[in-house]
Amino acid sequence: MSKRPVDVQNPRRMTGSVDLQRPPPAGSAPNGPLRVTGCIIAVWALTGPLSHYSDTWQLVINTGTTIVTFLMLFLIQNTQNRNARAIDKAREQMVDIETLSDLELDELRRSRKTAAGRHRTLSAQACPRRRSEDR
Repeated sequence: MSKRPVDVQNPRRMTGSVDLQRPPPAGSAPNGPLRVTGCIIAVWALTGPLSHYSDTWQLVINTGTTIVTFLMLFLIQNTQNRNARAIDKAREQMVDIETLSDLELDELRRSRKTAAGRHRTLSAQACPRRRSEDR
């Protein structure tokens, strides 16, 4: 039996595991669409014997899955394009970082730490359920 890695700051919390006691993060996807999809598939499966598994019955599910596949394809492409643009923008901002002096690098590091602290504060205010010990 292998031991799972433990978070050093909070030993009760395993790293890489899902905590089912806490609610999902604020930005996570809702499970409503999954339930709707499950109901549609259940209705389709239950109507199979009623329609004697006709060609129309098969065509309905094939058409639906094709449409969903194309929509997901476009969604994934859009997400990848936005990700690529964000990476390019970040790379452009950091192109000349190796030419900075030590003082300029220290100032940049301080400003990034300040920005990260502000981000953590805003995140904590936006998600009041998250406790500091859970991080």
